Amino acid sequence: MASRQNSWTSNTSSVRRSSRAQRECKVSGCKKLHCYVKAGEKKIYSQYCIRHTCFRRFSIKDGFFCSIHVVNDEKYCLEHMTCAADQCRHTGSYEDVQTHEDDTHPWFCPSHRCGHDNCKSGIDDILSKRCREHQECAAPQCTSKPDHNAYSHYCPTHTCQGGAGTCSLQAISDNRCRDHLKCGLPSCPRPCHRTAAGRLEFLCHAHLATKCVRPGCGRIKLYAHRRYCLDHGCCVPDCTGERHLLRGT
Repeated sequence: MASRQNSWTSNTSSVRRSSRAQRECKVSGCKKLHCYVKAGEKKIYSQYCIRHTCFRRFSIKDGFFCSIHVVNDEKYCLEHMTCAADQCRHTGSYEDVQTHEDDTHPWFCPSHRCGHDNCKSGIDDILSKRCREHQECAAPQCTSKPDHNAYSHYCPTHTCQGGAGTCSLQAISDNRCRDHLKCGLPSCPRPCHRTAAGRLEFLCHAHLATKCVRPGCGRIKLYAHRRYCLDHGCCVPDCTGERHLLRGT
C-alpha cells in the first residue's frame, strides 16, 4: 500500500512539474510564470513573464500580447521600439518609448509623429507633418481641413481648380491660383474674362473671341476670319463654314 502511495505522490509531483514548466516564461533561463489577462471567464496568456512581456497590446481576437520578448527591462520589444513608419528603422530612446502612453497604438519617431500638441499618431502627410485627424489647410492662418477628395493640401476654398485637378498652388480667388487667374493661352498675361453672371472663364476676353463656335468645343481657332477650329472647320481654303461628314448611300 505504501509503495502504491509513494508511486502516486511521485506521479503527481511529475505532473505538477510538467504543468509548471508549460507555464514558465519562454525566455531562456527565466523560471517565472508567464503573465495573463482575463477576458470574461477566459485567461489569455503571454508567452513570457511580466518582466519579459512587451507592452504593445493587440485585440483579444489577435491574442492581446506581443509574441516578441523584451530585453534589458525595456517596456517594448525591439520591433515595437522601432518607428512604425514604412522603411524607417529609427529606434526610440529609452525615455521617449517608455513614456509612450497608448500601448494599443504603434510608436513613431519624431520625424514621423504628428506635430499637433501631444498627438502620438503617425503623420499622414509629409508636408503638413500632421496625422489625418489633425491636418489643416496649408494656406497661412487657415485652420480648415484639407480637401482630401481632391488630393489637395488646401481646403476647398484654397484649392486651385484651374489645372483640372493637377494644380498644387494655393487659390487666391475664385478657386484659382495666381497662374490660373491669367489667360490659359501660353505667354498671354491678360486676366481671365469674367462673364456677366460672375463666372470666371479660362481665357481672357480677347482670346475668348477666337474660340470655335461649335457648341461644346471651345478650342481656339487659328485664323481670325474662320468661325471654327481645325477639327470642325471646312477644309476648303477661305471657307468659313462648318465641316460635315459625307455619308455613303
